[in-house]
Amino acid sequence: MIFRRTYLSKLGLEEVQNGDGELVKELLEMMQQTMADFTCTFRQLAEIDNNELLNRDVLETKWSLAKVSNAKGWEKWIEKYLQRLQDENVSEEDRRRRMLKANPLYVPRNWLLQDAIADAENNDFHKVRLLFDVFRKPYEMNEEAENLGYSSQPPSWSYSLKLSCSS
Repeated sequence: MIFRRTYLSKLGLEEVQNGDGELVKELLEMMQQTMADFTCTFRQLAEIDNNELLNRDVLETKWSLAKVSNAKGWEKWIEKYLQRLQDENVSEEDRRRRMLKANPLYVPRNWLLQDAIADAENNDFHKVRLLFDVFRKPYEMNEEAENLGYSSQPPSWSYSLKLSCSS
């Protein structure tokens, strides 16, 4: 039940209803098929008006939603999701408020940490301090973090990043 409530809050919903498990499962499967980012997909859903969730031009402005919206079944899923919001009588404002509260803008990604570590090894601790600030308030937009791309698609070099916790 906790699992389901967590996902419902990520979608801006509160009441557990029949079919919720399937709604969540379908979205997670589409995210997996398209290699969309888990955290960013939920956050970016919160940033788009209900009437824009099928608008290709709007979706393309959100890198993770651009991926998942190419999945087979996206349009059908959005229709189910909008119906589910209506069934619970969730206003646009409430949906977005709940989702923004449940889905962080920033998470500690390997590439962010490695970038800060590399600078720190050269006695530049600015990014380390910035990460501390950002992760203290991960739901709030930080202008400097945005300028550095902290909520953007990871840079291409990060996909080959190999990290180890061994000493």
